[in-house]
Amino acid sequence: MLIDLHTHTMHKSYDSAQSLEELIIEAKSLQLDAICLTEHDEFWNIERLVEISRYYEFLVLPGSEVNTDNGHFLTFGLEKYVFGMHKVGYLKGLVENASGVLIGAHPYRRNYVNQRATDMPAMEMHISKTVQKEAYQICDALEVFNGRSDAAETRFSLKLSEYLGKPQVAGSDSHKPGDLGNVATLFHRRIRNLEDLIEELKAGRFTPIVIN
Repeated sequence: MLIDLHTHTMHKSYDSAQSLEELIIEAKSLQLDAICLTEHDEFWNIERLVEISRYYEFLVLPGSEVNTDNGHFLTFGLEKYVFGMHKVGYLKGLVENASGVLIGAHPYRRNYVNQRATDMPAMEMHISKTVQKEAYQICDALEVFNGRSDAAETRFSLKLSEYLGKPQVAGSDSHKPGDLGNVATLFHRRIRNLEDLIEELKAGRFTPIVIN
């Protein structure tokens, strides 16, 4: 199943310019099998998304993109924002208690300062600093393909995941119509609900895909 793990809507993300309906219609037209709503520090009601999935005959799963002192992290398994989530260690504890998953979103941000540089020694320097950050050591996977990143930023994310030995995922980080369909994560088994998604993420049965 081809799933976009990282999307936003205007309903719950302040910087998004697309409705949930627009997002679903576009995802279906691109022949994605599901999308995950990862709003900024916000959460969708799981039961509501089950209803929406049935109405549109398309799987829509809940998650959240949490803003922390060490960058943004995608969470799956949590249901609401609580004070303290801005600390990655605390966030990781909440995720573990919920038997969920924590993924480092676009890890090049805040870490790869010279984002347009092609000088490999400079990139290696940034990576050597980032791998020492506990925030990335404790996450379950890293988003190596982000639909809004350039080639150098993607290279940084890929090398960081290799240094840390972390599984790799992909998400469009869609904020407006037209953002979908460039990258996604291919799951090797069928995903029917959030529990299935978390199980497959923990098992590592997936592959990040660049679509175009």
